Amino acid sequence: MLTKLPSELLDMVIDQISSRGDLKRLCEVCGHLYGRTMPYLYRRSLTLSAPNLSLDDLAVAFEGISREYSRYTKDLGFNIPAHLIAPGYREGFPRCVHKSSDGVADPFSILNLALSSPSLRFPADQLETFRWEVPTCIPSNLFCGNDAFLRNQRNIRSITLITDSICPANVMTQNAVDLVQFKKLQSLNWKGLNPFGNYKALSACIKAHGHQIRSLTLDILSDIHEDHKWLRSYLVHEEGLTLPAVYPP
Repeated sequence: MLTKLPSELLDMVIDQISSRGDLKRLCEVCGHLYGRTMPYLYRRSLTLSAPNLSLDDLAVAFEGISREYSRYTKDLGFNIPAHLIAPGYREGFPRCVHKSSDGVADPFSILNLALSSPSLRFPADQLETFRWEVPTCIPSNLFCGNDAFLRNQRNIRSITLITDSICPANVMTQNAVDLVQFKKLQSLNWKGLNPFGNYKALSACIKAHGHQIRSLTLDILSDIHEDHKWLRSYLVHEEGLTLPAVYPP
């Protein structure tokens, strides 16, 4: 019966389906429903995940996105399962791929190549939410540089970052995070800030967008209260910032 409905009515029906699982099952009914449902499936949220702490697997998942439907995506995330992040993460053990790269010159190389590929780039100003929920340093081609994946996404309003605050790699491998470019940013959730550049990036973001940020959550993934006090002291006294009221005490 659904296939006999006018396209406008069918779209209204599909739009009422809130479960991503139900949307996937509807895609499997027939070719007609597949074509009508896929844009809604991509529009809700697209999370690229890897079965282990492998950036190469994330690159494969990213390259496998259907370009026919990715133009509908507003919420994009890269994710490593929580059980790979949690063990020892808050207790001070580095989880970044630099720790176990086994002599690989740049463990980010394959992912960086995918992120900078023009053929894999999303349409300009399409994304509204971005999530990097991976306990590593930031890939160089994610935020910064002319070929950065997010360079043309100026409509992003919400950013979630989970990084490794204590990566033992050389400071030169800690890539910059440019948050100032997101002029509509209203929400920032950052866990695992690394002193090698992350604090400066955070400071620049608050100076530029602090007046409009509605939600600010920072966690250096340390259970030592003094570490959190030090971050606040750095932002307020050394950078001269007035933290948004939404920042936790």
